[in-house]
Amino acid sequence: MVMKKIVFLIAVVLTLMACATGRTTEEQRKQNMALTAQNVRKALDDRYYTIDMTYIRPRRVSSRHLDGGYYLHISGDSIYSCLPYVGRAYNVPYGGGDGLDFDGVMQQYNESRSSDGKGTKIDIIVTNSEDRYQYLLYVADDGHATLDVFPASREAIAFNGMMSFDN
Repeated sequence: MVMKKIVFLIAVVLTLMACATGRTTEEQRKQNMALTAQNVRKALDDRYYTIDMTYIRPRRVSSRHLDGGYYLHISGDSIYSCLPYVGRAYNVPYGGGDGLDFDGVMQQYNESRSSDGKGTKIDIIVTNSEDRYQYLLYVADDGHATLDVFPASREAIAFNGMMSFDN
C-alpha cells in the first residue's frame, strides 16, 4: 500500500512538472512570435529587408521548390530582384532578356495593413529598360511572404518565401 502511494505521488509530481514545462514552452513560443513580428515591422518600416524565395508558382507549369539564391531585396527606394522566370513572354528582347533579375528604382511603394490584421500588403511599381512590373507582396507577421509579379510584357508569376533577418 505504501508503495502504491509513493508511485502515485511520483506520478503526480512528474505530471505537474510536465505541465509547468509545457506552459513555459508556450510562453516562450508566444514571446518568440512577438519578437519576430516586431522584427518584421521594423524591417518594413525601415524599408530595408530581404525575402528569400523558396517556392515558385508559374501559371502554366507545375509549382516547384527553389533551392536557394533567389530573393527580393528592398533598400530605401531601390529594388533588387533576383528571381527566376518561367512563363509566356509577349514582347521581350532577343534572347529573352533579363526577366526578373534586375536592380531598379521603385516608382511606387504603397504599404497597408491587411484586413485580418496579421500581415502587411505592399504594392510596388518598377520600370526598367525591358518592362514595367507590379510586385504585390504580402508579408505575414511571422515573416512568411507571398509575392505576385505582374510584368507588362510577360505572363504573371508568383513566389513564396521567408523574410531574412541576416541583413
